[in-house]
Parts: sequence; C-alpha cells; structure tokens
Amino acid sequence: MPQTTMDELVRWLRAQLDEDERIAKAASGSTVFGEPGSWKAKPETYGPRVTVGPGENDYWDREANPQVWRCDDPQDDCGEVSAGMMAEGDHIAEHDPARVLREIGAKRQALDHYAEFRRLATGGERAYRLAVGAVAMQIQIMALPYADRPGYQETWRP
Repeated sequence: MPQTTMDELVRWLRAQLDEDERIAKAASGSTVFGEPGSWKAKPETYGPRVTVGPGENDYWDREANPQVWRCDDPQDDCGEVSAGMMAEGDHIAEHDPARVLREIGAKRQALDHYAEFRRLATGGERAYRLAVGAVAMQIQIMALPYADRPGYQETWRP
C-alpha cells in the first residue's frame, strides 16, 4: 500500500478511536462519577440487568415480558428466552466503557508503534524498512472492525 494511503488510514483510524472514546466516556457516566464504569450483569426478576453506575437507578435492563420471566412451565421454552436475554446482558457488561477505553489505548499504542517504525525506516535501515510493511498490515487488520463506518476505503482492506 502506498505510504500516502497508509497515512490516510492511520488518520481515519485515529478519528474512529476518538469517536469510540467519546461514546465510551459518555456511556460510563464519567462526567458524573469521575471514572469509566465497570458494568456488571446480574439476573433480575424480569430479565438481565447491567449495573452501569453507583446509584440505585443506574442500570440497563432488557425490556422483557414479565410473563416470560415468571413462567413456571418448562414446556413453553421460557428457559431458552431467558438464557438468550442473559447472554445479551453478559455481552453488554463484558464490553463496558472501562474495557473499551483500555482497547482504545492499546490500539493507539499500536498506531504510535507504527509511526516509530516508519520514522526509523526513513533512516534507511533495511530491517526497519522490512518491518514497516508487516506493522502496516497489522494496522490494516486492526481497521477491519470499522469497515462499516463512513470513510472506510476498500483499498485499505488487507
């Protein structure tokens, strides 16, 4: 991939990380509580609940039909429905703002690592010139989860 194209990818990817960071901080309530939240999933009477803050009412829950959650007849498949809803809660809690912010930090470190390899490669050292291509491929791979966002270019796909 030409260097100018790679530069565009890195700029675009940094903008995606900035947007992810903004969303994670807003979701965590960090402006109120001071630190990104660690969300926890726990079963409730009417479905999964994910605790998202320190307050009694700081939670997300899945709107569920109370009859499903209070079912006592194993023949009506409410166990499968409740298991699916609990899986949603577990997934949401696993991807809490604190984790998202750690992932963003790691991806920014990878982009900084790539920039450092590029800087060293311009000095002409063969090993760094070879390494830049491998590290660039990793940046292209790292951008794949964002391929559905506006501005992603198919030429960036590895």
